[in-house]
Amino acid sequence: MGDLQRSGDRISGVITSTGHFSTRTVLLGTSVWGAAQLARVGIEVPVDPHRAEMAFFHVPPAESHRIVRILSDTRATLYLRPEGSDQAFVGSRESDRKDVNDMVPEDPDHYKQTTHFHTLRDMQQRLAMTLRFMAKGFVHHTYACVYDYTLDAMPILD
Repeated sequence: MGDLQRSGDRISGVITSTGHFSTRTVLLGTSVWGAAQLARVGIEVPVDPHRAEMAFFHVPPAESHRIVRILSDTRATLYLRPEGSDQAFVGSRESDRKDVNDMVPEDPDHYKQTTHFHTLRDMQQRLAMTLRFMAKGFVHHTYACVYDYTLDAMPILD
């Protein structure tokens, strides 16, 4: 990771632990820390860190059905994929469920790294809409991560 060097209103290079690199063009592949890093050199980008929650749901033990395909359900606003032979990795399609104006930026260095209970309850109800046999499925493991997010949910190329 390096620091951007400015010359007037332009970026003129990158300073890294291995030296200074002068250039006319800098391509920055940013992530959840990108907006804060660019703000240090006076560049504002409309990217906010957004917390997303996911869970591994175990198929009920007495159930003969198994999850064998990746699914994206716009009605239930979730996606899932098989995880081994007895589990499904499930996440919400946040862009279908949330008003981007209500999204609160998260600190990518300090955030709750597991799923909230109310989210799990909601996710299981929606999972049962998609796959009825998962109505009695149980949660094996949860986690949360932080994604970089723009107001229009589109990447920025500039």
